[in-house]
This record gives sequence, C-alpha cells and structure tokens, in this order.
Amino acid sequence: MIQNRRLLRAITLCGMLAIVTSATAAPLSPKAAIQATLDRADQAFMKKDVRGTESQRTDPFKSTDQRGITTVTSRAQLEADLRSLLANSTPVKYVSKVVKVMSNGNKATAIITESVEIVAAKPHSRDVSDEVIIGKYSTTWVNAHGTWSESASKTITRSVLVDGRPLDDPDTGN
Repeated sequence: MIQNRRLLRAITLCGMLAIVTSATAAPLSPKAAIQATLDRADQAFMKKDVRGTESQRTDPFKSTDQRGITTVTSRAQLEADLRSLLANSTPVKYVSKVVKVMSNGNKATAIITESVEIVAAKPHSRDVSDEVIIGKYSTTWVNAHGTWSESASKTITRSVLVDGRPLDDPDTGN
C-alpha cells in the first residue's frame, strides 16, 4: 500500500512538472512561428488539402500584385480558386521561407520567398505543362491568441516559367 502511494505521488509530481515546464517554455519567436505556419500550409498544398493550405490567411485577405493592383478576397473564394487549380494539376514542390520579420506586438511584416512547381493539364488538351513560380513577397501578419495569421501580401518580385519559358506578365498569365 505504501509503495502504491509513493508511486502515485511520483506520477503526480511528474505530471505537475510537465505542466509547469510547458507553461513556462518560451514561446516561438514571430519568425519561427510564421515559418512553422507556412511549413504546415506548404505540406497541405502537397497533399491537395485546400483548407489546410489557406488556413493561415485571414478572412478577408488582401493581396497586391506587381502592378500595384490590390484585391480583397474571401477565404471561400481563395479556397475555390485553389481547388480549381489543384483539380487539374499535380503538386511537385512548394517551399516557403521567411527571410526577415519586423514585429511590433501582435503585428508583423515578413519578407517571404516561395518556390512552387506543379504539373498542370493544359486547357482543352491532353497535354501537360511544367509550371514553376518563384516569388518574393512582403506579407502582413496578425497574432490573435497565440496564432499568427497572414492578412495581406504584396508581391515584390514574381516570375513564372511554363515548360521552361518565362511568361511576360506573370500576374495575368500572358
């Protein structure tokens, strides 16, 4: 009986130590937290998980392309657009990297690079194309209850290669 009480006290003490340790563990830096969020979204893209890919964005989401044209899009529309893209393509690679973060409280601006490669079915044909998108973006993030979410993105540079040939205007696809 005494051994059981000692064992129970030891287990209880270990459990209390685990709680105290996790409660006092240092939170991730904004850069590390944003990178972890992007890593989860990249993995979701590779699995064609539309909701998982777009879950890091706020609703609505604001984006500005290289021409300076800004659009505000609902998460539902972002998901519909991505679902349409993924319906006729196979993800090959999606890698996002946080280059720099400037944070102030619950807001942060992050410079992010992305490299995406997909094999896409060409419209009205049985042919496929290899598409590579490489971009650098200035993104705005907000921290709500310990979770960083991307609220806006502004394209700094973006290039698109289709079957190894660059598009003249990567924003319009021409």
